[in-house]
Amino acid sequence: MCREKVTVSDEKLKEAIKKFRPIDDTFMRFLFKKNKDLLQYVITVILKEIGFEFDVSDYHTQESFPSVNGSKACVLDLFAQSTDNKFCAIEIQKDNAGAIILRSSFLQNVVGSNILKKGQKHKDTPYSFIIFITKNDFFKSGRPYEVIRRRTSSDLNTVKDRSYIIYINSSYRNKNTEFGRLMHDFNEPDPDKMYPGIMKDSVYRAKNNESEVNDMSPKNDFSDIFDDDFEVTYEEDPEINFHTSEDTEQINRSDSNTETIVMNADDYRDNFNDSDDS
Repeated sequence: MCREKVTVSDEKLKEAIKKFRPIDDTFMRFLFKKNKDLLQYVITVILKEIGFEFDVSDYHTQESFPSVNGSKACVLDLFAQSTDNKFCAIEIQKDNAGAIILRSSFLQNVVGSNILKKGQKHKDTPYSFIIFITKNDFFKSGRPYEVIRRRTSSDLNTVKDRSYIIYINSSYRNKNTEFGRLMHDFNEPDPDKMYPGIMKDSVYRAKNNESEVNDMSPKNDFSDIFDDDFEVTYEEDPEINFHTSEDTEQINRSDSNTETIVMNADDYRDNFNDSDDS
């Protein structure tokens, strides 16, 4: 069932903004629109978990990939390119129905078809990262994140295709890690309750600087601030856990010699990182 679009009047705008969290779509788009340093921080915290660096050189909010020959178009919440030609797309998904594997796989295909330019060889395919930041624990694993890679079905070797789908469980909490603190801040509306750093400073400025508050038009859709239910997952045993979800099984065919797997990313660097491939 579609939720009715909610708008606010000028006098209620500040009251509505107080409820916004970085994980809310409307606020997220505004928060990152002119804040390269904040995006750099978020990407760095996430990608260092799987052993990658990403120095943002250019980025766009609401990046559009138009329809080609009748194909489905898509718009990405955030799309960034690094100085060494890696690409990173970030999608915020509060509704599990919008975070299914088939959607992240589709976005991976769309991004992959747009980052290798005419005249380039396939061996020059850049690294790409599709990051889904979900409100709840989408895979119900209790883990902070899950990484999806392809691997061969015969010997379970990871296919080094330089493409990664990463599901971030923003309900995860661990005050002793930078990742856990970032997940807390993504779901916190009050900057005074955030951990010190660029996220706290950015949210405080967005909510308290008059010129920035005025930039948030009352014509925006404010419906996402009224959806406050989310599960909180606390740190569990980091033992690695391979599993294939029902969504993943939909795209694994019996006639294919590869399968897509969802893997726990703890110990990921030691087993599945292909950053040294040629």
